[in-house]
Amino acid sequence: MKIFLINIGNTHIQYTICKNGIIDNFKQIPTEDFTLDIIPKNIQIAAASVVPKIKEQLQESSFSNKIFWLTHDKILNIDLSRVNAKDLGADRLANAIILAEHTNKNTIAVSIDFGTCITFEIVDNNQIFRGGAIVPGRKLLRKALHNYTAQLPLIPLHDTTAPDLGESTESAMRLGIDNGVIGTVKELINDLETRFHGCAIQIFATGGDQKFFTERIEKLIEGNTFFTLRGILKAWEMNNNNEG
Repeated sequence: MKIFLINIGNTHIQYTICKNGIIDNFKQIPTEDFTLDIIPKNIQIAAASVVPKIKEQLQESSFSNKIFWLTHDKILNIDLSRVNAKDLGADRLANAIILAEHTNKNTIAVSIDFGTCITFEIVDNNQIFRGGAIVPGRKLLRKALHNYTAQLPLIPLHDTTAPDLGESTESAMRLGIDNGVIGTVKELINDLETRFHGCAIQIFATGGDQKFFTERIEKLIEGNTFFTLRGILKAWEMNNNNEG
């Protein structure tokens, strides 16, 4: 059986045709380049979106009756009673669905999605979604410094940290942003270890910027690049295509 999976994020859109429950590759485009042409005809669609404009466009299209939208009110393998479920982004729900498969009586599962924002999702040993954290990502922080100051440039992302102690404006920005975000992620991990003292914690990294962080934070488990797509597929399977 084939199903078209699509994850609509603020910066990028991931999509693929999944065959018999197997995801082995996907395509990715900038969100601003989305057109309905990427959607195949005559196939069930399972989708997650944090971009209302594109979701509305799809809902008004000829594909609307074929789309399963991942939302908090679907049949899920996680308990949402501890959070304000209506506020949860569909991508965070998808990540939490996969995390639930990695919990047991002594293990907490956490995902950190390194994208436009860095989002933490936490599922405890009772498969209760406990919430998480949202932090601006490296690219977003660069844009903020550029957009809200008169002279700071918009600097590119680098795979390495700053080469010096801020001897130029660019390296000072790299040092402040990149090392600062690494420190933020580490501190949030320390906070989780304190809150869930006595439990093992598995922390999965995903998202387009994950490599930068997995190379610098030992506690991160490198997740595959279609972590969120897997969650969308799992949700569709649990709901048995009820929206089709």
